[in-house]
Amino acid sequence: LSGLRGPAGLNRLHAALVEAQGEEEGNRLFRAFGRAFPAGYQERLPARAAVPDILLMDQLVNAGSERPGMTLYRRLEDRPDILRFKLVRPNQPLYLSDALPILENMGLKVLFEEPHRVEAASGDVFAMHDFGMRVTTSGAVDVDAVRDAFQDAFARIWEGSAENDGFNRLVLTAGLAADDIVVLRAYCKYILQLGTPFSQNYIENTFTTNPTLAADLASLFNARFDPALSADRATRTAALEARIAQGLDGVASLDEDRILRRYLGLIKATLR
Repeated sequence: LSGLRGPAGLNRLHAALVEAQGEEEGNRLFRAFGRAFPAGYQERLPARAAVPDILLMDQLVNAGSERPGMTLYRRLEDRPDILRFKLVRPNQPLYLSDALPILENMGLKVLFEEPHRVEAASGDVFAMHDFGMRVTTSGAVDVDAVRDAFQDAFARIWEGSAENDGFNRLVLTAGLAADDIVVLRAYCKYILQLGTPFSQNYIENTFTTNPTLAADLASLFNARFDPALSADRATRTAALEARIAQGLDGVASLDEDRILRRYLGLIKATLR
């Protein structure tokens, strides 16, 4: 009864937009997008669920950015290991072959995908893809805690300013931001240049298996080199080194222990 189909659905959408954005802005958005959604979208989603999609599309038009709009979310009825990710691109196609490898390297298995073509009153056409995904690297994920980092990392990979590899699983497993992952990846490249029996894939899996240590090592690097820190730098680095040492005692695999201790040694040996 809360869907978008028919005159009653349009009334519900208009009321939801006015409630969310006020009368003037709600009326403008309804004129622009009220009749934009295809039948498949109208059948699946209630009127209130369309409001954030409309706001996202309106933002994309006003920004004129090449970066697609995106929203990481979970529905109330979904299991804790299920995530949903909506990608929206104005006036350009959005190819699954571009998105799927990124999502897979971030530790997700795409279970299904719902495509929609949304045509606004302005003539702008939006390619909208709604992915249902299962987390493959860990159990429950706090969507609110990782949303910003996930969306930023996905956008950087999409644009080509960040590498698309297994280190990106650390967004979900360790809560790391893209900049932190760049640091851990750079040390991996250095270790490979020095010579090691371990492949990059094995090093990536080591961090996936030990996400707390991955986060602590990234925090140690930041504590040592973040220019915003001053007086408490020594205290923070000492505390992190102690915590990392304690965490290393619990690493079951000798090879993983060697890799993580190599990282610790290299971070401590790095100079500004």
